Order: sequence, then C-alpha cells, then structure tokens
Amino acid sequence: MTLPKCKTLTSSFSALAMAIFISSCSAKILKKDNSEQLLKSDEYDKAVRVSEVQTPAGKYVKITREDYLELYPKKIKTKILRHRASKVRTAKKAESVAVEPTAHQPDFEDPNSFVKRRPLTDPFRPGEKMTFEVSYFGVVAGELTMQVLPFAYVNGRKSYHFTASGRTASVFQTFYAVDDWLETFVDYENMVPSSYALHVKESKQLRETRCFFNWQTLKASFWDKRITKDDGVEEKKYEWDILPYSQNVFSAPFYLRTFILEPGKKLVYRLAHEKENILVTAEVLRREKLSTPAGEFDAIVLKPHIEIGGVFKPIGDIFLWLTDDDRHFILRIESKIKIGTIVAEIKSLDKGQDVVPGTALPAPDSVPEKPKPDAH
Repeated sequence: MTLPKCKTLTSSFSALAMAIFISSCSAKILKKDNSEQLLKSDEYDKAVRVSEVQTPAGKYVKITREDYLELYPKKIKTKILRHRASKVRTAKKAESVAVEPTAHQPDFEDPNSFVKRRPLTDPFRPGEKMTFEVSYFGVVAGELTMQVLPFAYVNGRKSYHFTASGRTASVFQTFYAVDDWLETFVDYENMVPSSYALHVKESKQLRETRCFFNWQTLKASFWDKRITKDDGVEEKKYEWDILPYSQNVFSAPFYLRTFILEPGKKLVYRLAHEKENILVTAEVLRREKLSTPAGEFDAIVLKPHIEIGGVFKPIGDIFLWLTDDDRHFILRIESKIKIGTIVAEIKSLDKGQDVVPGTALPAPDSVPEKPKPDAH
C-alpha cells in the first residue's frame, strides 16, 4: 500500500491510498531474488528488541498458584512467581489510590480521559479484529484489516501490538496488485509508540520502512529501503527531533480511541512523521445511527484537522465514524479527494478477548526482562 502524504495518513490510516491502484498498469507483485536480505534493516533490529507474551493454552486464562507448580520447573517457576507477586503488589497499591484524573501530559490533551497517561477505560483487547471494504467510486477496490495482537515486551517494556494489512480486490489486481502489512508497538503505561514497521509488496515496488522513537533522546530514526523494477535498490536514512508524547502515523488512529468522545469536544494530540512534528485536532461532530455491512451501530462522527509549525494545513474533507461506547471501534473512514471519494467501511468485527489484568502467564521462554526505568 503506497503511502500518501502524512496529512492524509494522520486521520485515515494508509488504507485510503487505494485510489492509486486505478492509475497503475501492472498486474502481479514484483519479484526480486534475495529481496528479503536486500531489504533487511540491521540497525532497526538492534534498536528494537521484541519478545512476545503467550500463555500455555494459547489464550488468556486465570491461573492459580497450584497451576504454576505443575506447569513449570523450579527455576522458571520461581522467576515467574516473583514477577507475578510484584505485579500483584503494584495492582494493590494502585487500588488504594483514589481513581481521580491526575496530572496528564501534555496538558493540552483532554485530562478527563486519562489517569496520568493511562486511559480511564482501556478500549483494546487481544484478538480484536476490524475488517473493512475499501471502495472508490462505489466499487470495492480492496480490503483493510486492523488487529490488536497479544501484548509484547519491547526493549523490556510491556507494549500493545497493533497491526494492519491491505490487499487489492481481485478485480483491481489487473491494474495494480497490493499485499501490504504494518505493525506498531505502543508502550502500555505511557501510551506512546516505540516503533513501526511497514512491509510493502506491490506491482512496481518492494519496500521495507522502519521507524524508532527514542524517548530518552527525543530522536526519531527512520530507515527506508525500496526495490523497483526500473531503479533497483534505493535506500534512505535520517533522524529528526520529536516532541514528548507524540504518536506515529500508524498508532494515531488507535490512540484516538482512548479519548472520551462527546459532541462539541476538540481532541488534540501530537504526531511525528517523516521529519515533521504535527498537531492533530479531532473535532467531535455528532452522534448518529450508522448502517454497515457488519450491522447497525450507534456511532459518533469526528473530523480531523492538522497543524504544522503553528499553521493549519488543509487535508480535504475527512470523516471518521467510531462506535459510541467505551471501545470506540472504527466503523467508517471517508476521504474526499480531487477525483472522487474513498470509503473504508467495516464488514466484520471481532471484539477480542476480555482479559482480567494480571492473569496472563508468560511462557517459560518469554519471561519478560526487568522493565527499564521510565524515560518517557
């Protein structure tokens, strides 16, 4: 899925780029010998260390102390029990504090939506899956899927794992074939992204893009490698200064779901993308009923705006429909461009698993590293 300008990505995720398929003239995914090795990013792999967290049964279950004794050998058992005991102490300490919104940073965000940096209501569940039909001029051009995977530890910190994938519909593959996938990790405590990776497989290009946010130095590192049929391998790398608590372009739609949504509110948050620091304002317009291929929903409608360097930039008419509940699932994305309107509308929704905090058991080979001191 070829990336449009960041101002479009800010609100609509990269799915809305599907309009470009129609103007292309190739039919199959580009193939290149040794492409995986050519596109590999060793620097990114060194900067971002990920360990997945899984349970023995492959799902989140409630496990007793006796279960630990049966499941694990002594050395691993002791390490897990200590880790779990620490989490229990932390949870009990948190319960003793009055649940009132405290100082939230940055102060221009809605403080009533958070306790410090945690949302009052966590909208995300492992296993969550939203699948959209993406249409152009009323014709289905492709499919977009957004998912919440099980938690991961990134550089020793518990993180959300969000993914999205896009693929052209068979009728459009005659013009342009697309099979793209991306992922981003977001710190559980501070709700800021550590990294994203974009994997592009298209008719005219193979591409791997990586970005890492270093919150200790407030620097973003960007790596991009591309293979095209005509120009071979192209590569670029750069760094830029980012502002505290910025989202990346792929975590931004998920972060928007953490706010309390009421008509008349204007939600503001930072976004950093490709050398630019952006201020996103999402205006909450109204409530309405929305009929979709996945059913009828109570929805709330938002319209985003962006500001770069203190100047508002026009991004056309872009609207978002989210469920009017505490989960705020994305239902519809609509973007009017110069030659028509692109619409992504939900066709199926899996709400994921309900997880009881502290009951997920790491497998022996994925016991997390000791978290690093909070530097966000």
